[in-house]
Amino acid sequence: TLDGGDAIVTIRNDSTESTRLDGWFLCNFPSYWRIPTVELAPGATIDLHAGSGADSGEALFAGGGFGSLSGGGAGEIALYRGSNFGSSDLIVSYVAWNGGKRRKGVAQGAGIWGDADIAAADGAALVFGGPAEDASGWRVQ
Repeated sequence: TLDGGDAIVTIRNDSTESTRLDGWFLCNFPSYWRIPTVELAPGATIDLHAGSGADSGEALFAGGGFGSLSGGGAGEIALYRGSNFGSSDLIVSYVAWNGGKRRKGVAQGAGIWGDADIAAADGAALVFGGPAEDASGWRVQ
């Protein structure tokens, strides 16, 4: 959800195996936030909140660590399984809206993003519905 400092990024494990997010990062250039150690069972989700709050099994709070996500201008969020943010081998997921920002080329190099971005406004929820690995796989709610 693109709600500024109250934004939420939800990660869903679509694999058939548990995934440990130890050492993974959310990148909203120039902000990078290391996700605390969490293990996601197949089909499980975790909500990552931009703001502050009490962590739980379903939600983690970055306290501003990955910045603010707003639909009022160009934006992006990327998920990496390591801290080399220029590596197309480490980027796992990416979404850009209203023109994107600095990591679009990395996502394109990984084959997970095309040229078009999503048109979004403040408060919009961007939802991945797949199977396309570009803007056409996403919808605005």
